[in-house]
Amino acid sequence: MGCGIWYQLKSCVRDKMCILSFLLPVIAGIALNFLGDVDLLDLAEPEFGVVKENLTSPEIRDWLEGLGTVKEYLSEEELREAVLEPSTSVLGIRQQGGGISVTRAGDEPEMIQKLADRLPLLYEERDRNSTVSVSMAVPEGDTGLKNLFISIIMVTAMFMGGTFSAMNILGEKEDGTILVNDVLPRSRLVYLFQKIAVGLLGGILSAGLTALVCIRPLRMIQLPGLTAVILLSAFLASLAGAFTGRAAEGLMAGIGLLKLVMIGFIAPPILFWLLLPAGSRGSGLACLVPSVPAFRGIMELLEGGSFPAVYILLLSVHCVVWLAVYLWTEMAGEKKKRCKGGKLA
Repeated sequence: MGCGIWYQLKSCVRDKMCILSFLLPVIAGIALNFLGDVDLLDLAEPEFGVVKENLTSPEIRDWLEGLGTVKEYLSEEELREAVLEPSTSVLGIRQQGGGISVTRAGDEPEMIQKLADRLPLLYEERDRNSTVSVSMAVPEGDTGLKNLFISIIMVTAMFMGGTFSAMNILGEKEDGTILVNDVLPRSRLVYLFQKIAVGLLGGILSAGLTALVCIRPLRMIQLPGLTAVILLSAFLASLAGAFTGRAAEGLMAGIGLLKLVMIGFIAPPILFWLLLPAGSRGSGLACLVPSVPAFRGIMELLEGGSFPAVYILLLSVHCVVWLAVYLWTEMAGEKKKRCKGGKLA
């Protein structure tokens, strides 16, 4: 079996798409390091929305402009829509007597929520405080949104193993090798694990190199959790690649299907992280997507955790379930072929 896996790896090395998919996350990780220790959260100013007719005091506007950017809206309805828009963190400001009131949606970053809660009091005490600064303390080694980018790159690297198994199967379909494999005295289980092993090794190597490049410093206490997340995620990605390779009829169809699977693997964790508050019911249901526990496990490690046990358990359940689904579809397909062969006979 070892010789078979070595042969499959040699076949993948000749495929330019496999090489590109292997190196892309590593290159992205190197590029990310050029950000250095810049905290991207410090680059984002608070954004305040006002309705001009309801903000009669120019003093309030001048004070708000000292804290962030101020945008005017034509009506209360427009302001309300801007505040509730999930992709923004606009705070609605209204004049209330001699002070101000603040409206927020509740899904803003923690820093913006704390600012919204304290803003009316800060305005009342503006004469005592000659300078108001808005900042958020972050743990040592953490660079704000850089953790998000690292997690995205890591999830991408772990998925890339799926391209190895998928392109390996598609390549065999193109050159006719799969017809030879079908008549060899070898069980489908051995064939499956050879294909998964190819993708698994590719995903582990890509994610491992990416982790060495991106996660600095990589502490020993993080290694067990990081290793478990990478192994389980790379296995899931390789299994997804095997699904893709078996489902596609030809090379071009397989590449198109692989791109869709890649989007389905990488995009949901980012969307759920942006749209669903942590701890909500929807946040829990999002873990039904296999890549979400991997993404959150990496985020937890980067934020100071040592062993994301819950996410490792979820990834393990996904591995068992999807492997069972694959084996079931393989057995169903084999049974169907035998039935057709019996009828033809």
